[in-house]
Amino acid sequence: MVGTRKIYDFAKKYIPEDLIAFADPNENEEQYYAWHVKRRVASIGMVWPLSGSNAWLGIKGLKKIWLLCSTNSLSG
Repeated sequence: MVGTRKIYDFAKKYIPEDLIAFADPNENEEQYYAWHVKRRVASIGMVWPLSGSNAWLGIKGLKKIWLLCSTNSLSG
C-alpha cells in the first residue's frame, strides 16, 4: 500500500491499568454468549440466523448461541 503507515504499541501505554486488570464479568461461557447476543441484538435488532445477513459474523461459538436461544437461556 502506498502512503499507508501503521504504528503499533503496547495497550498498557494507553489503557489505564485498572481496566487491563479488570476481571471478566462473565462467570462461564453461557453468560458470555448471552451477553454477546444481547449486545448484538441491541445494536442491530432481531435478525433471523438463516436470513443471509452478515449480522451474526464474528461471534465465536455461534452454534452454542443458537442452542441457548432455543432453550431460552438468554432471558434476564
